[in-house]
Amino acid sequence: MVVDPTALAMYDEALIDLTNGIFSTIHNRLGAGAEGGPLSGPVNFDAPMALGFGTSLKDDGPAANSGSNGWGQVFGAIREQNGQSPTVDADHWLAGVVVGMDSPVSGFETAGVFIGTSTGEIEVDFNAQDVDIDSYFGGVYGSQNWAGIKVDMMLTGGVSDYESRRQVANNLVVGGIEFARADFDAYFISPEIAFSAPATIMGQAVVPSVRLRYAGLFIDGTTETGSVGNLTTNDRDIHMLQGRAQIAFPNLVPSISGVAGSFVPYLAVEGRTTLSGDDVSAVLLGQTINFDPGGDDEVADAIAGATFSQDIGGGMTFFGGFEGRVGSDESSGAQGQLGVRVRF
Repeated sequence: MVVDPTALAMYDEALIDLTNGIFSTIHNRLGAGAEGGPLSGPVNFDAPMALGFGTSLKDDGPAANSGSNGWGQVFGAIREQNGQSPTVDADHWLAGVVVGMDSPVSGFETAGVFIGTSTGEIEVDFNAQDVDIDSYFGGVYGSQNWAGIKVDMMLTGGVSDYESRRQVANNLVVGGIEFARADFDAYFISPEIAFSAPATIMGQAVVPSVRLRYAGLFIDGTTETGSVGNLTTNDRDIHMLQGRAQIAFPNLVPSISGVAGSFVPYLAVEGRTTLSGDDVSAVLLGQTINFDPGGDDEVADAIAGATFSQDIGGGMTFFGGFEGRVGSDESSGAQGQLGVRVRF
């Protein structure tokens, strides 16, 4: 009997997509926290950039970041992953919501907390396997400017519930196909730090930035039920490092009300490496097996995207972002966010 390892190989990609979505909302929030000032006023391009979702323009007025802020965002992502032996083609999608609150505190220009939830699915070609993933998470973040360098720090952690369904061929049942099912949990933790420094090149404001993230996923062991080929897997930990270098090009966008919004296109390269968690230890038909589920341990992505923000009155700011990527592992994908901030 042969086990298709595609879904097992996609767990690290699913975690990367989730942490990208979570941290993008934070960077997006930090950027929207400094809305553009009047078109006639002085503009300072000191954006709190990391992922591109946090680059904005702000007026020099002292009230730009004063007081407390409540905010909420929705986010989503899709990924198409081409198979590389022994895996086959697969897709991953997710959608989530994040809400948070922040204010200036001692030692930080902005510090806050957030909570959120997401739902998603890994879908393996030929309807061979699918895995539903529901996640619940929270975290903290802070932003500060030291000697002209913007530093953004954030930490998230949470739990995920996995429900998997895998086709198993069995000539002794009607139709010749039955399904092995499993329900198991995992928890994850991910810190990130990002640095950016605004500059001007030939009259154009630019914001170069770099970031570094660790992501750890700790998956419980489980035993499938419902088929003659039930698979039992042991606990598995996946540890990854992810880095990104980017350059953004902030631009003011006038509005009817005379308050400038921002539109910020950017280009980036991103790479990640899997430090451990490749091998799966399992039991199939009473035999202990160990195997590599496949997938690349080192992946590089080319990325293009943009963010935007606009004051809509009443102390509210509408903001969002989107980006597309292609990877060295023959993957492609897109993600985006939309949110509202309320200052009070």
